[in-house]
Amino acid sequence: MHRLLVLLASVLAYGIAWGSETGGFRNPVNSGFHPDPSVCRVGQDYYLANSSFAYAPGIPIFHSRDLVSWKAIGYAVQGDENLPLKQAELSGGLWAPTLRHHNGRFYMVTTNKTKGGNFLVWAEHAEGPWSKPVWFDPDGWDPSLFFDDDGKVYLSRNGETADGFGILQYQIDVETGKKLSEPKIIWEGSGGFGTEGPHMYKVNGTYFLLVAEGGTHAGHMISVARSHSPFGPFEPHPHNPILSQRDHLLERIQATGHGDLLQAHDNSWWLVFLGIRNFASPMHMMHTLGRETFLAPVTWKDGWPVVNGGRPIKEAMDANTLPLRPWKAPPTRTQFNTKSLGFEWNTLRNTAPSAWSLTKKKGALTLCPQRDDLSTARGAPAFVGRRQEHHYVRVGAQAQFEPKAPGDEAGLTVFMSERFHFDLGVGLKDGVRRAFVRRTVDDMVVESDSVTLPAGPITLEIEANPWTYFFYANTPEGRKSLGKAHSKLLSTEMAGGFTGMYVGMYVAASTDSEARCAQFSWFDYAPLTVTDASRLPSLRLKPPSAQR
Repeated sequence: MHRLLVLLASVLAYGIAWGSETGGFRNPVNSGFHPDPSVCRVGQDYYLANSSFAYAPGIPIFHSRDLVSWKAIGYAVQGDENLPLKQAELSGGLWAPTLRHHNGRFYMVTTNKTKGGNFLVWAEHAEGPWSKPVWFDPDGWDPSLFFDDDGKVYLSRNGETADGFGILQYQIDVETGKKLSEPKIIWEGSGGFGTEGPHMYKVNGTYFLLVAEGGTHAGHMISVARSHSPFGPFEPHPHNPILSQRDHLLERIQATGHGDLLQAHDNSWWLVFLGIRNFASPMHMMHTLGRETFLAPVTWKDGWPVVNGGRPIKEAMDANTLPLRPWKAPPTRTQFNTKSLGFEWNTLRNTAPSAWSLTKKKGALTLCPQRDDLSTARGAPAFVGRRQEHHYVRVGAQAQFEPKAPGDEAGLTVFMSERFHFDLGVGLKDGVRRAFVRRTVDDMVVESDSVTLPAGPITLEIEANPWTYFFYANTPEGRKSLGKAHSKLLSTEMAGGFTGMYVGMYVAASTDSEARCAQFSWFDYAPLTVTDASRLPSLRLKPPSAQR
């Protein structure tokens, strides 16, 4: 009974497959690595874009009918020509999109920090196809478009001129990217460092400028200013920031910032923004899933936006919503019997066409080794993965792989970066085909004991709670444990960077011969229920406030 009560406390703290209370919703609304959200509305439909950094395709696009439930519908930037990511740092690539809809067109503007700078693409439908990039400015980042009532279009981003550093703005031709006015610093922010992520709005004739400040960690925040002109002068809110969790360190949600305002079709106002879910104590913040997309209601007082009534952001939000219209839950199993990968799947950088295929073997994903492996800095390995979106989850895959020489391996990976990942692989150990676990943590690489495997397909599984990953191989003698690894070793606080955890499939070999290819006939991604979670070994169940 005591264990069950503690488990239920953990459920409340960590949200294991738990529904929202009546009259509310649960945060995050787009879980896992989905930072820098930007949102727009078309009638009663809502569309969201997130940063993608060095993963491809670039800038995932989501659709919602209630602002709470989001479904992936495509990507705004696809193809190596449009998405040059060769040798990109993992936290390079595409940063901080802005998504807008104007006169029947969707516009997405973003920055490729690796090559080219700022560009925009457009589409008649959010699903695409999207245009080729219109490159317009190599400097700064976090560009944003504002379409004014008089037909003028303004581009704002962070930047520097002779007048100082802050939010820079100029008029732009969205067809050509040509500057139509001289860039001008319109606001330097409220005093927090790193003023960025600008978005401009016009509400009842007044221009509002929303910015992110304080860096994208514990001090992150959102500030606002207003003016009667798009070029200012801007009057800052007297009580900036309007959103920050920096004074609420006991809350699990932290590092809130970089948001986008939206008026819904029922005239209610909302803010989407990024944040993290801390799984350690307030004094030892740690997170692994990356920066996620959160939602909060907005009201107006004395001509200023008020986020969530001034209260801290919670996972269980006590707020009226639009009528909830959830999407059907995605299937647990991917069978790889389609012509293309689903929208949940990504590769790293500009992966060679030979790295993966859905046609080499019918009903299977074939991965063929490349010159790079998972630990190659700025490499493009044979890897296909998806975001880990739940702290409590089981992933698994059935692989057909016969290693020919030492160094040949294939399997599952929990991937934060090239220097921080856990691999559950199949390879040759002393001439025998075996399953093993390898923990790569910066310059330390440790392999566990291994288990001998018979010839033929092998099922590999990884189970996770917020603190630990558990690794298994299924053999004729039953399900064999290959040990565990602490998730804190892959946390952002350890690994650094702007991305979040991926789980996926990989292959590596001493040669790129097709004889070393691996076939995966299916892949499972299954969020765990309360009952499932209670069966995980060594499950730590103390909520963050109780940990020391």
